[in-house]
Amino acid sequence: MEKTTIRKDAEILMRDFMERAQHAKQEMCRSEAMTDNPSMFIVVFEPKQDEFEGDFDSLVSECEKMGLSRTLQCGIIPLIHKDDPADCLTDVIGSFPLDKFEFGFLVVEGYAETNTDGKNFSDYERGDMAKDFSENPFTTITETLVIHGYDWNLTSRFTHACHYKYDDKGVPVFTEVAMDADEVSEDDERGRIDELLYRGIQFLHLNSKATDILKHWRKPKDEGR
Repeated sequence: MEKTTIRKDAEILMRDFMERAQHAKQEMCRSEAMTDNPSMFIVVFEPKQDEFEGDFDSLVSECEKMGLSRTLQCGIIPLIHKDDPADCLTDVIGSFPLDKFEFGFLVVEGYAETNTDGKNFSDYERGDMAKDFSENPFTTITETLVIHGYDWNLTSRFTHACHYKYDDKGVPVFTEVAMDADEVSEDDERGRIDELLYRGIQFLHLNSKATDILKHWRKPKDEGR
């Protein structure tokens, strides 16, 4: 499949995920001010019609309406069983049930540097942005809802970010939605959670290849050892 098609599908999916994440956060904050959304690991795969539970024709129709190039299904895993989403994702990757998927996305809340002349990711230690945001009255750090994503073959890297501030009632007002897609390089500078997603998909990809090789070379029982 062409990279332009892969990127178009990813952008359509991320826009949908971002709209849902924004709506969920606003609704949660209307019930309890300034509440954080749980982080989510989202895998997108092509379902097999004979294994699909539900109305497959409806899924096909919905994907066509969204403008996707193919029929895709999403699996959403909340990363809530540990305090740190990174620890949760590590556990999920270690026991992941799918052999292959089309995209892996991570939806998280965090902080971002809004000053284009500001520091790079590598200049920040863990917790530095949060500390600067809470203690520095002139901070250029902002709270951000962000989606990190990669395709299965790790050829493209996707980012969809949206800054927000809370209003007087503690409900977020979202601004400056930005989306980006780049070719993947091993030397890319990534934040901690983005790096973990990249390495996690890399591990699953290699594990899938190894499993296929073992299946191919496995001898029938009647051949002995």
